[in-house]
Amino acid sequence: MRRVFDVVAEPSDRAFLGRWPAFRALSVACSVLRTDRALFGLFAGISAPLPGEVVGAQYRRPVANGTCPWAESDPSMRAYHDREWGRFPRTDAQLFERIVLEGAQAGLSWSTILNKRPAYRIAFAGFRPEAVARFTARDEQRLLSDAGIVRNKAKIRSAIANARAYLHLREEVGNVRQWLRGFDDPPSLSKALRSRGFNFVGPTIAKSILHATGVVNGHVAGCFLASAPLPRTLPARTPRRAARGARSAPR
Repeated sequence: MRRVFDVVAEPSDRAFLGRWPAFRALSVACSVLRTDRALFGLFAGISAPLPGEVVGAQYRRPVANGTCPWAESDPSMRAYHDREWGRFPRTDAQLFERIVLEGAQAGLSWSTILNKRPAYRIAFAGFRPEAVARFTARDEQRLLSDAGIVRNKAKIRSAIANARAYLHLREEVGNVRQWLRGFDDPPSLSKALRSRGFNFVGPTIAKSILHATGVVNGHVAGCFLASAPLPRTLPARTPRRAARGARSAPR
C-alpha cells in the first residue's frame, strides 16, 4: 500500500506538507499499520474523498439514496452534485474556477472548498482568467491574508500562474473548453496541462477536472445521473465587485 503521504496530496503539495513533522510522523505510522485513507481522515480532518476519487475501489459501496455516496454528507454537497458536478462549463470563468478549486482542495475535503467558494469568487475576481493573470505581488499578499480561502502560498501562486497559462492555452487552441473535450484519461490531460505551464494538475486533480466538467461521467453505478446525458452548468453568478486590490480585466 502506498504511504498515506503519497495518497493525500499531489506531488506539488508534498513539499509543503512535508514541512510538518507531525504530518510526516503520522504518514509513516499509517504506512506501517497499513491504514487506508478513510481511517487517516479521522486524524487529518478529511471528511470525505474527493469527488473525482469516488469511483476508486476503496470507495465503492452501494448507492443508498440514488446519488453518489460523497454527495450524502450535507445539503450543499447534494446540491453541488445534482446541479453542477459533471456539467460542462459555459464560460472560461466557470472552467477556470474548476481548475483552481480542484487544485486548492489537494489534501483537503471537497466540502471545505465548496464552503469557501463564495469567498474564492470574490478574492479571485469572479475567476476571470484575464483578471487573475494581472494579479501582482500586492494581490498575492491580499490573498494570503484572506481567511475566507485556503491560505497556502503555493496554491495561491499556482492559481495566478494558471490564469496566465490559461490565456496562453486559449491563444494556442482558440477554445479551451472544446480543447478539454479531446481528453478522456487523466494522465494525458495532466501532461498536456503541465507542458503548458499549469501547476497543481497532477493525474488525480486532472481526473477531478474531467469529472467535474462532465467530460468523463464520474457518477457511480446506481446514481440517477450515472448514465443520463447532462446539460451544461447553469450560468454562474458573478460577484458584483471584486475584493479591494483586485485588478480588472484588460479591455
